[in-house]
Amino acid sequence: MAMELILNFPDPAQVVVELIGEGRPQRTAPLPFAGPLTAADQEDLHWYLEVYPTSYATEIDDERAAAIADRGSKLFDALFRQSYESGGLFARFDRQTEPGRLLSIDSGHPAVLAQPWELLRHPEGTWLFFANLRISVCRRLFGLAEPFAVAPKWPDCRYAARPRDRTEQTRLRDAQSTATSGRGAKVAA
Repeated sequence: MAMELILNFPDPAQVVVELIGEGRPQRTAPLPFAGPLTAADQEDLHWYLEVYPTSYATEIDDERAAAIADRGSKLFDALFRQSYESGGLFARFDRQTEPGRLLSIDSGHPAVLAQPWELLRHPEGTWLFFANLRISVCRRLFGLAEPFAVAPKWPDCRYAARPRDRTEQTRLRDAQSTATSGRGAKVAA
């Protein structure tokens, strides 16, 4: 049976770790969580994922790249090193040998969902996406108390297709009236 490890964030400073798929679901009590990645770290990740792969031959900055690659371990420590119970749930999830493992992040806070969960990395292991049996990552946004309006970027434009000349308009009207009256053209077989 596929396993799911759920990281539920009732608020950005708390996490509840839950494991589903092996017997009855198990969950931790709410644990404190301090997101280890700052806005500057997010910018560094952008550089690492978007710029570094294309310009590494001209601007070699391997020290910066190695420091950025370590951010996944910090995220792991913030979640699973603070509690024996949460670490045990991750260990059971990690030992699963059947395909179809899923890591779900549930939060009503975009800052939590924006964390680079795909880079989550056990300090003695590898990143989740390099695991021998692949692990999928799912983000779920919940708990929006009020719907919010999205301002359109472009003005509301509506277009109607109309015939170019009177003859075409007459042919279209004749075709519509023939179709609705049930009198169709006979086709010889």
